[in-house]
Order: sequence, then C-alpha cells, then structure tokens
Amino acid sequence: MLVDMTKSLVKPTNILLTLKENCENNVTIKEVYNVIYLYWRSNRGGRPELQQLMKLIDHDNYIH
Repeated sequence: MLVDMTKSLVKPTNILLTLKENCENNVTIKEVYNVIYLYWRSNRGGRPELQQLMKLIDHDNYIH
C-alpha cells in the first residue's frame, strides 16, 4: 500500500495519516521516509542519483 501511494506521489505526511487510519500498528514518519527511500533506491538499480539522471537523459536522447 505504501509503495502504491509513493508511486502516486502522495506526500509522506498523508501516507502516514492513511496508514494510521487503516492499521493498528504504530508507524512513525521516519519509517515512512525509510520505505520511500528504499523504494526509490531500488528503482535506480544501485546507481547514485546523478548517474540515474544521466542514464535517463541519455535514454530519452536529450544529449547528442
């Protein structure tokens, strides 16, 4: 559920509120940020942010 909301670009505070409404477990904002960070990091394939940016720019032919 958290990953789906992250894909939809929902703000972390709204994710936290939704999780607190739907789950009985105590969830902190730090845990939400950690999961979001791990999700975006896994999408990069282990590349640092700048390398990922350069890969996407090259893939979409912005650099000749």
